[in-house]
Amino acid sequence: MAPFGRIVRSDRLRGVHLGFKKSGERQAAAGYSQIANPVYLARKGNVSWQFAWTGMLRNLSANMFHLLRPEPWVDRRGRLLGNVHGRRALAVGQLAPAYILEID
Repeated sequence: MAPFGRIVRSDRLRGVHLGFKKSGERQAAAGYSQIANPVYLARKGNVSWQFAWTGMLRNLSANMFHLLRPEPWVDRRGRLLGNVHGRRALAVGQLAPAYILEID
């Protein structure tokens, strides 16, 4: 993180996001992680299940809504496909953040 600015420590911080919207990021993998990561964090007890479900629903809704008028820098169809893969894996009990490496 040092190339992006000064590194500080604070007990009031909740998280950092350095994701990219384009630049070759596999959007289906990004969509899968929108489901897998909140579940993983809720299972560990780092976030509440309510927070996890709210985030997943927000991402899923945004991906569906923006299919009608997509932004040029985000592949909403790819992300939605990843969301579907994540939901399916969650339903059958096979959801794992490491699976993101296998998604094209």
